[in-house]
Amino acid sequence: MMVIWHNGQFKDIRDKVLSPESPGLQFGTGCFTTMFCSSEGCEFLSAHLERLKKSLALFRMDFKNEDYQSLAETLLKKNGWKEARMKILCVENEENGTDTFLMPSPAGKEPEPVHLILSGEKRGDLFIYKHKLTNYAYNAYYMREAARSGRDTLFMDYRSHLLETATANLFLIRGNEILTPHHSLPLLDGIIKEELLKAQSAGPYHIREELLTAEDLTEVEGAFLTNSVKKIIPVSSLEGRSFDSVRFSALERSLRDILNERAKTSFKRSL
Repeated sequence: MMVIWHNGQFKDIRDKVLSPESPGLQFGTGCFTTMFCSSEGCEFLSAHLERLKKSLALFRMDFKNEDYQSLAETLLKKNGWKEARMKILCVENEENGTDTFLMPSPAGKEPEPVHLILSGEKRGDLFIYKHKLTNYAYNAYYMREAARSGRDTLFMDYRSHLLETATANLFLIRGNEILTPHHSLPLLDGIIKEELLKAQSAGPYHIREELLTAEDLTEVEGAFLTNSVKKIIPVSSLEGRSFDSVRFSALERSLRDILNERAKTSFKRSL
C-alpha cells in the first residue's frame, strides 16, 4: 500500500476518487510539478511552487497554500522511504475547482547515459510547451518510445532550433562553454536548468543560453540532460555520434556539487 495526500487527507492510493465528469479527466485541464524530496527537505520547493502557481493561473484554477514541505516529510515516513520523487498534481474537478494530490514514488536508480536522436516532427510556438500540463500524452508517447528503443528523442521547432526531450532540458558542451536552448523557444524552463544558469559557471566552463540548431551539433564535444529528480543525465551519443563518457566525468561531478549546494540553500529559503 502506498499513502498519498489528497485535498487535506492522507489516503491509500487506491482510495483516490476523481469523477469521470471532471474537466481534468475529459480535457486534461490540470498542472503538475515533480521534485526530489528526502529527510532534508524538498529540493527547490519554492521554485516548483511558483511555477505551478503560474501554470494554474492560465486555467483560472486555485492553488492550495499548504505546508508542502511538512506534507512531503509525513508521506516519506508513512511510506517508509528516506527519499522519493514527489509529484504535486492539480486537476480541475467537476465543480470547476481544484483537486490537489501529493504523490510519492521511488526516486529510482542513478541515471544511465542516454542516446539522443532528432525528432522528425517540428514544434510550433504554442504556449503549452512552457507548462507541465496533465495533457501529457505527447510526452508519454515519446517516453514509451525511449523505453522501447533505448533512444531518447530531442525535439526541434519549425525553425530547426534544438529544444528538449520529453522529460529533460538539453545542455551542449562546446569549447569552454555549456550551452542550453534559449528560454524564448517553445520549451519548459526546467528548475535545474534555471539553477545552472544562475550559477553561471562550473570550473572553467561558462553556462549560458543560445539559439541552437541542428547545424551546431557538428561543433559539440559533449552533452547532458537535466531534470529535477535525476539532475544530470549523461548523453553517450547524439544522432549516432558518440561522446567520450570519461572526458567530462569531472565536469559532471562539479555540476552535481553545484546543484547539491544550491539545493541545501533552497531548503533554508522554503522554511
